[in-house]
Amino acid sequence: MEAKADPFGAAHIAMRLLPWGEHTLITVHWRPLRGPGTRMHGLPVDYIVAVRNGMMLTKLARTAVRERDGGV
Repeated sequence: MEAKADPFGAAHIAMRLLPWGEHTLITVHWRPLRGPGTRMHGLPVDYIVAVRNGMMLTKLARTAVRERDGGV
């Protein structure tokens, strides 16, 4: 997918879901497409994105468990 992150431009984000025993392994790959974000790509930005992705995946896991258990 393409994610817009104004004022930093846009990024291409790909997610892959793979069976992992009784669980699911999710990998996330991103790269900047356009805008100032393309010049900021590197270790500091990669670290920030990794933290953000970790928070996103934690929320996704909580939602999946809640849905599986029939909660709202």
